[in-house]
Amino acid sequence: MIEDSAEDAELLQDQLLVSGLEAEFERVDSELELRRTLDGTPYDLVLSDYQMPGFSGDVALKIVRSKRPELPFIFVSGTIGEDIAVQALQNGAIDYILKHNPVRLPAAAARAVREARLEQERAMVEKELLRSQRMDCLAMLAAGLSHDLRNVLQPLLIVPDLLSTYSEDARVHKLGKIIAESVRRGHDMTESMLSFVKGSRNVGSEVVKIHELLDAIEMLMQGTLRRGVTLRLQVPDEEFSVRANFTEFQQCVLNLCINAVHAMQGRGGEILLSVEAHPDSPDTHLLLRVSDQGVGMSDEVKQRLFTPFYTTKPNGTGLGLMSCKRFIDGVGGGVRVESTLGEGSEFILTLPRYMADAEPALADRFVDGGGRLVMVVDEDATRLPLIANALSAQGYLPLSVADGAAALRSSAEVSQIDLIIVDSDLSLMSAATLLTALRNRGVSAPVIALQEMEEALPHQVLPETLVNGVVAKPPEIPALFRAIQNVLDVDPPR
Repeated sequence: MIEDSAEDAELLQDQLLVSGLEAEFERVDSELELRRTLDGTPYDLVLSDYQMPGFSGDVALKIVRSKRPELPFIFVSGTIGEDIAVQALQNGAIDYILKHNPVRLPAAAARAVREARLEQERAMVEKELLRSQRMDCLAMLAAGLSHDLRNVLQPLLIVPDLLSTYSEDARVHKLGKIIAESVRRGHDMTESMLSFVKGSRNVGSEVVKIHELLDAIEMLMQGTLRRGVTLRLQVPDEEFSVRANFTEFQQCVLNLCINAVHAMQGRGGEILLSVEAHPDSPDTHLLLRVSDQGVGMSDEVKQRLFTPFYTTKPNGTGLGLMSCKRFIDGVGGGVRVESTLGEGSEFILTLPRYMADAEPALADRFVDGGGRLVMVVDEDATRLPLIANALSAQGYLPLSVADGAAALRSSAEVSQIDLIIVDSDLSLMSAATLLTALRNRGVSAPVIALQEMEEALPHQVLPETLVNGVVAKPPEIPALFRAIQNVLDVDPPR
């Protein structure tokens, strides 16, 4: 509410509340306060006076339209004339109400909020429809390519054997091995494409030894490195393994290495491919890094890196990094990008480490959930069902919701919530706002926050008073169950 008179603002609030509109109000009366307020809490409606000392409704309207173009704006003034009102509507206001005759205000406010929300939902549906259509086209293309690739690869299957039969030259045998590996990789890629079309992720999981994977990458990159560009591997003596599809894993790392080569075009430099145990969880996770000394990326490019069809290359498809992200998510890992313009970039993959003797049943180590109701609030469509399935397998009753608004609705439909697991980076409604609203509704369940592993918990956004435990993202299921036992104050089974 943009109003210099506290009395007028209070009268308008009373009229809206008496009409049955459920709302919270905040009043500002200067440009500085307006800009600061728009950068904070999300609002549903702006009501503004037209003429104020040192500030005007026209300026307020321009500020709101520049910072929050989707936010409905209504003038409520005693001085606005018809010509000015028409101009205001042309500039982006959706209605105007006279202070001395505010009978239309409640209906106009309710209609403005309703139409704005419908418009937001329509835009989201259109965006999702466009994405779905593009993915359908991609699926059709993948099906056709997989069929054609199989026909192309069939004759190549016999070439390595022919080379070894008709030549004893070690260099020719080495070329034969490269061809054989490429054919194998191509065949597995066709299977992956068919799996993508069918919507299945079951493409032959195996235990991949990292040193063997990186050796294969080094061999395949021999024909790709340009003048002045070198590839260096940094692999410790310790054995590292990941359970994944070898070809998908190889293609993911290969894509990152090829991108690094392109980033160093015309300037040269070194690509460093390294692996190490994760410093925070060395027994369960490893870090695989692909770094270059290329041109680097801007913040805008970094934010859109994994968007389908987004590319900075003249002839790029915008699908390479998307497929990398899909693979990493599929194995339960995460990816982080660090880049500085003019200095280079580094892709840091956090991957679950395979340990042959570290797979005891969860039920043997953690207390049974006993039917406790656990609300899981997470916008990540991949992570949400994984957490819910793990909780369900351990005897909990998961209540999965994708955002804060859905969490508030669901909380009103159950008699008791025993635990809340919430992503600390919710976008539509912040975690702090959600948890405060739940507390105000009488929900006193303990809270576990999911946070980025490399970042400290943002206490100014999510205060300690609202959180009982913290688990790093991507969440390790054992760590999550240990945190649950701690906040519920139950002893693990002996």
